[in-house]
Amino acid sequence: MDQPIAKKGLRQAWLNSIIRHPWIIILMVVAIVAAVSYGGKNLYFRADYKVFFDKDFPQLVAHEEMQRLFNNNDNAALIIVPKEGTVFTEPMMTLIKELTDEAWQTPFSSRVNSITNYQHTRAEDDDLIVEDLILEVNTINAESIQLTKDVSTTEPALVNRLVSPDGKAAVVNITIQLPDKENRTSEIIEVTEYVKAMTDRYAERYPNAEFYHTGVILLNYSFATEGQKDMLTLVPSMFLLIILMLTALLRSITGMLMTLVVIFFSITATMGAGGWLSYFLSTGTINVPIVVMTLAVADCVHLVASAQFAMREGKSREEAVAFAMDLNLMPVFITSATTAIGFLTLMFSKSPVLSDFGELSAIGVMVAFLLSVTLLPALLVVIPMKVKPASENKDGMEKLADWVIKHNKAILPVSAGVMLFFACLVPLNKINDESTKYFAPSTDFRQSVDKQEETISGMTIINWALYSGEAEGINNPEFVQVISDFSDWLRDQPETDHVDTISDTIKRLNKSMNGDDENFYRLPKERELIAQYLLMYEMSLPYGLDLTNQLNIDK
Repeated sequence: MDQPIAKKGLRQAWLNSIIRHPWIIILMVVAIVAAVSYGGKNLYFRADYKVFFDKDFPQLVAHEEMQRLFNNNDNAALIIVPKEGTVFTEPMMTLIKELTDEAWQTPFSSRVNSITNYQHTRAEDDDLIVEDLILEVNTINAESIQLTKDVSTTEPALVNRLVSPDGKAAVVNITIQLPDKENRTSEIIEVTEYVKAMTDRYAERYPNAEFYHTGVILLNYSFATEGQKDMLTLVPSMFLLIILMLTALLRSITGMLMTLVVIFFSITATMGAGGWLSYFLSTGTINVPIVVMTLAVADCVHLVASAQFAMREGKSREEAVAFAMDLNLMPVFITSATTAIGFLTLMFSKSPVLSDFGELSAIGVMVAFLLSVTLLPALLVVIPMKVKPASENKDGMEKLADWVIKHNKAILPVSAGVMLFFACLVPLNKINDESTKYFAPSTDFRQSVDKQEETISGMTIINWALYSGEAEGINNPEFVQVISDFSDWLRDQPETDHVDTISDTIKRLNKSMNGDDENFYRLPKERELIAQYLLMYEMSLPYGLDLTNQLNIDK
């Protein structure tokens, strides 16, 4: 049978070339897709909260400025929860002391804080003694445990931060100083795997304790691992659902397989293009394959179903393809183009992750369109597809169409009423952008965060940098009073669980230098006295536990 020749025009010439030379089209498309898909080797996953913000975002700029002035506050928090009793027992204090000492070996760690190495100050005659609450494991006894309990459950720097008020949980907090580079995912994974392996060893030695892991490092790690789990589970699951759906709707194994080929090529070409264009994977862009898959299915189903219809009417495969393309090319293009434009509006988002998601999705939608109108029709021409002849009896979809046409006057107002009802429910939606709530309650990280909130406090921290406007300004009593007043105001806020401030340290030093008299737990009035206290205190602090996390170099 002679191959059909479409009407003159660019669109018809293109269609005729597909029908006349399908194998050339297939080979060309496969070669191009392979070349574009090769760019996927350049993709990498960034597990970093900074990907959510533009480099010029004010809060990110302020955050990085604070990290420049002070120590990095990225952390891994190890939460110890006794199965019975409190942490103020000899086995639990031994556990915390040993874990604190070993945590210093964590990769990229710069500081470790816990109730055992808290730098407790006390007066001894005219001397200021600054030392760990628990000096060594062999010094743990009833007296040292009681002292640790008395101090840690009343000291503002510890309670609700490193220990719960009732002693039911304690925290070993590891400050991590990651390399200053764009992609730090490998370092984040290294730190997380180290601390988890470390707590696993302690869990075997101390079966009466439970361990949980939170902190910024664990948050970033969870973004990476849970996102990759989604990609490894959701994409295959959607592929399976598509196979079942296409098999049921098209009733053709070959039609289903050709659609899957287009879907697969659309995804690989899109992600490969992202690699060539220097995109990276994140919690946003990792969902691009699902979007591309959805649009590719819609494009292919229109063309395959139309070709099947034409073949049931007695047309040859070539004639059926010409019919399907002529009928669907413009509607499929309009749908794809408008969808791509919709995704491109995300380019105006303040979050680079959403912008990247929109751009890659738009690319994927148009890639799916191009493959649907080139590769798919060429496959339809060369691969036989069995189609049953048209039956006089109408199938279920035709019966449904007839029913809708017959009752259109009743269906329209009912549908409008249903839509109006659901529109009224829109105000019930609430904006909640808590990063910890991104994770399902079944995930390890979410369970750890929930346990931390239940026993100690939340992991969300707000840091303020207060500037005195002068070198050594921290010694100015008026400036320190401002810090103290601001800290007191923060503690009065209902959302606040804990406030860590340098003014509390100065009050504690003043008390210690006055015979540990509680009446002197207040700020000194003399500038020189504050300077002497801080100098004496800093000279007594061990390496890694200095005040650089609260004071910059020139104070």
